[in-house]
Amino acid sequence: MELNGEMAHAIVDIETRLRDCGLRPTRQRVALADLLFAKGDRHLTVEELHEEAGAAACPCLSPPSITRCTSSPRPA
Repeated sequence: MELNGEMAHAIVDIETRLRDCGLRPTRQRVALADLLFAKGDRHLTVEELHEEAGAAACPCLSPPSITRCTSSPRPA
């Protein structure tokens, strides 16, 4: 998958933000952060995020992956 310049910049920004928080920017964390921040400030359930991940063709985001990424993050 080839990224356009704006999308690549957004992913680099997400990776930097995760590292600044002491988290390793895994594929799942980057995909989840992209879904969460792309539409502004909002509150979603794991199920809603999983539905959006499916619509966005992010197979790496299963419900257990989303739960792990969103509960008590631990530094890498």
